[in-house]
Amino acid sequence: MEIMKPLAPLLPLFFALFSPVLFAANPDVAPGGLDKVTGTAIIDEINIARQNPSLYATFLEQTRQNYAGRVRLIPGSARRCTHEGVHALDEAIRFLRRARPLPAVGLSPGLCLAAADQLS
Repeated sequence: MEIMKPLAPLLPLFFALFSPVLFAANPDVAPGGLDKVTGTAIIDEINIARQNPSLYATFLEQTRQNYAGRVRLIPGSARRCTHEGVHALDEAIRFLRRARPLPAVGLSPGLCLAAADQLS
């Protein structure tokens, strides 16, 4: 696995595009919301998109049917208003359809320590 450092500048974009649909591999990862999501779960999700972008695009296309403009309709749950809405989802799908598979990334112990230091 490569170190996550080269991906770090892309994380804000990743979250802007994918935060409404994160955790396709295991939707139960965040039963209490995104505040309980681990760094490992985020890296796992990023790796799904990196290693098989076409498959991830298909998942996003299926998720798209749950959007009405900026509102995501979650079956069995409340509606979630997003800042980006369906346009960001469409952009992510187009990007993933053109993307080539990339190797997995891993957590950088140094970056994890730096992030934890910022929380304390």
